[in-house]
Amino acid sequence: MSCVKVYFCSSDDIKTDPVVVIRRRFVKSVQTASAVLECVVSGLPSGEVCINFQANTADITALSCVDWAPSENIWSLTKHLTIPKAQQMNGNTFTCKVHRPFKSWTSNSTGNIFVIAPSSQRAEVYLVGPSLSSVRSETSVSLTCLVVGQSVKLFSIQWKENGIVHNPNGHEQEPRDHNNGTQSKESILKVSVRDWNAYAVFACEVKHLCSNYAQQKRISKTRDPKQPTVRILRPSDSDLSGLKNPSLLCLITGFFPSDISVQWQLNGTQLDASQFTNSPVAAHTSEGFAMHSALMLPASEWKDGTFSCVCAWYLVSAHLPSTSPGG
Repeated sequence: MSCVKVYFCSSDDIKTDPVVVIRRRFVKSVQTASAVLECVVSGLPSGEVCINFQANTADITALSCVDWAPSENIWSLTKHLTIPKAQQMNGNTFTCKVHRPFKSWTSNSTGNIFVIAPSSQRAEVYLVGPSLSSVRSETSVSLTCLVVGQSVKLFSIQWKENGIVHNPNGHEQEPRDHNNGTQSKESILKVSVRDWNAYAVFACEVKHLCSNYAQQKRISKTRDPKQPTVRILRPSDSDLSGLKNPSLLCLITGFFPSDISVQWQLNGTQLDASQFTNSPVAAHTSEGFAMHSALMLPASEWKDGTFSCVCAWYLVSAHLPSTSPGG
């Protein structure tokens, strides 16, 4: 018959508190390092030891226990944690706790490791109104709010009409990646032409999920439009006789807002768009915009007749023609 003596280690056997440190893991992969913590325990005698992790002092993992036996080559115990995505939030701090029978030790805090730079909480916001053609021909039109920045999925987009949250909200599209490292996404709001023509003020409010700062752009139908001045410059007689393809130049200046459509007519009949070229609209003065349109025709096609530069501008239904005699 043999006798077996069983010995239980108590907290009284630990004369010196172990050192418990939590830190971010240093590895080659930046993505891994940004979301992995390690809890390092040293100065702990042999025996069963359990470790778990906390976020803001609340447990986020179960106890992980091992039978610890330090040696000359291994004097510390390390436990890793891949931080759950739900905990990767600005403001969260992390600790780890070491448990032995009847006693436990908690590490220092990591501090706020998911700090978001203020610059990344801002985005470029653009608000685009309806086109001239859609206002004229449709019963509802689209407003587009474009957000450009870093990680745009973290930005919310809220529409308002006359200061009141619009219900339903706009249709938000998936983010798109760009070669310069930025992303963009759009929210499109359908509104009635009646509300637009009643000068309702629509606002696109953009806010980062980790910030209380809201960026807002507003748009409405212009109450003080400025009618364009339209003038045609005809080719000289020498150009008509010497050039294979002389051109008429239509100058359109001083209009506001910038939405405009330009076409050419010969004796009241609309010419094909392949026969003329329209420039982009550009700022002309502090009070308006300008553009030009060039009509090019072979000299053989210049006839006795009247060429008209016809501008459909803003919301007016009447065209604003400028004419020049041909031939």
